[in-house]
Amino acid sequence: MRILVRAGKAPHDVVSPEASFARNRSGVFGANVGNLLFTNAVYKAVNVPDAEVVVDSLETESPRVNDEYTKRVNDEFDIFALPLANAFRTQFLPWLDRLSGVIEKLDIPVAVVGVGAQLGFDGNYSGVSDRTNASVTRFMRAVLDRSSSVGVRGEITADYLNSLGFGTNHVDVIGCPSMYDNGRQMVVEKADAPPAVDASIGLNVTPSISSMGAILNNVADRYPNSVYIPQEHRELALLLWGKDVSGKLASGVPADISHPLYRQDRIRFFLDPSTWRGYLSSCEFVFGNRIHGNIAALTAGTPAVLLSHDSRTLELARYHGIPFRPVPSADEGVDVEELYESADFTELNRCSMENFDRYTAFLRKNDLTTIYEPGQENISYEHILASASFPDPVHTLFSNNRDVLIERLRWLWQGIDADQLRSEGAYAPPFAPRSSSSGNDPKSLNASIQRLEAKVREHEGTLKYLRQPAEKRVLEGVRVRLNRLRGRGNKSG
Repeated sequence: MRILVRAGKAPHDVVSPEASFARNRSGVFGANVGNLLFTNAVYKAVNVPDAEVVVDSLETESPRVNDEYTKRVNDEFDIFALPLANAFRTQFLPWLDRLSGVIEKLDIPVAVVGVGAQLGFDGNYSGVSDRTNASVTRFMRAVLDRSSSVGVRGEITADYLNSLGFGTNHVDVIGCPSMYDNGRQMVVEKADAPPAVDASIGLNVTPSISSMGAILNNVADRYPNSVYIPQEHRELALLLWGKDVSGKLASGVPADISHPLYRQDRIRFFLDPSTWRGYLSSCEFVFGNRIHGNIAALTAGTPAVLLSHDSRTLELARYHGIPFRPVPSADEGVDVEELYESADFTELNRCSMENFDRYTAFLRKNDLTTIYEPGQENISYEHILASASFPDPVHTLFSNNRDVLIERLRWLWQGIDADQLRSEGAYAPPFAPRSSSSGNDPKSLNASIQRLEAKVREHEGTLKYLRQPAEKRVLEGVRVRLNRLRGRGNKSG
């Protein structure tokens, strides 16, 4: 069986930080590196020994997709699996509509694994626009024509879809695939005492939440071994190239190289789930707004608490038993000791097995065999993953690791041939040969356009002549030759 999986890259693909950032203007991971946690989980789950799994590199939702691409999907694959996150939101509608357009032309089964709506913290969907409802309805109908059901992240999304006419016979609540990456049983245990002042603490923040800048800085000041772990493509630009973070940003969140956490090299950006979990496994505590930042910690066995601010994070926390509380105001702040002591992982540990069973049953119902079934373990792929040399986390430019900076400069240079195409800051000779056929000045370009237009008119005349019936072309040829002969006769006379 050949399976096409919607994902930025395969779990075994080793991509440098620079190339990861440069891909498609939003990173190989699709704007938020947390996406790799659930796409990797689905890829690994369905990668049984007899299957060939291929990622679409997020091209299926690209404007570049055409009928030839869709035909290839039909011809070359047996099923299309789509791990999704908060795809039912206004900002994602262009991508959702493009996915619907492709799915509507597919003849193969489709499995949507873990899609969710993005609503307010109360989950109220009464204010969702007609435009969004129409796009979601179109997507659901296209998928359900090719699958048994749609897997959603939680009850809030299920209630929203029910309001659009898609009930329990169309929808299965399965949570997020990233929670099942380690298998059926999940165990998270706390230490007897809360983290000390010198504890290693991981902090994750949604940069646009107004109170989180002050909370981040207060905790960082109190816990000098704490580290900020961002997830967005625009934040990776700050670490790699020192580029100011663009877009909506709360006051106090690192926005440029002057931030104390940046200058102290206390920011890390992870490009692969394995290195991310490896680092978090050494932390004593993790908390913040990022659902997948906290899931990365929990699946590494590290206690984590979600500071929830919307329905997409809230419904996952409720479903999986992840400890959470609403985002506090800047004045309220976060008492790390109290947050740790109040965190209860009893429900998370208890429900992990039944949630896992529900997830794998959904995949089976939608024609996907998993590595968790007897005899389907893929030991060889586990060895491939274990031997992969994934890049280390990206530090700030104030890191003492000169080798990393040298590698970055080599990637940026890319050889003498690439240098010839650079215009920014390039040397311009005051006097040099110039070609009229290849000039870039407006006069040369206009002349080239006029020559091309003349050729087009010439060819149009030829085509018009060739489209005439053969008899008419013969008569036209005779007429032209007679006119030439008459012209010669007049000249000789």
